[in-house]
Amino acid sequence: MAFDIGCLIANLLLAFAVLNATRTREIESSLRERESSSEWILDAVRCFWELFSDSISRQQSDQTGSSALCLKELFADSVGFAGISMVRLTIGQMHYPFLDALPAGERSSCSSRILHFARVVLQGRDEIRGVMDLCDLARRMLA
Repeated sequence: MAFDIGCLIANLLLAFAVLNATRTREIESSLRERESSSEWILDAVRCFWELFSDSISRQQSDQTGSSALCLKELFADSVGFAGISMVRLTIGQMHYPFLDALPAGERSSCSSRILHFARVVLQGRDEIRGVMDLCDLARRMLA
């Protein structure tokens, strides 16, 4: 389960990074649209995790009464898989297509930010306390 969740989060965060990489080529009005779109992407990450964790919490509380630890471990594993997936889609054989579509200079810069973010996420996945921390980290490192 963590692998699938991590892959979804990774693809959304890659979209966020690529969208922010294209800002330098856009005019002012389009820049506002991109900022709005990039926040929408992070909101999608947040909404997905919150809806998913609420659903799991309801199911677990009906069965065992203890879901917080399970969700914490699942989130940490999912974040780890997201980091691995981001690395794989940046430098592996299967590339993220929108990253490849960027001009060489922007692609290089964006790839560097993605790989640095993935490294921080992989090394600190147990310290990322929740989806809001992950989104804040993405805003700081990928924007």
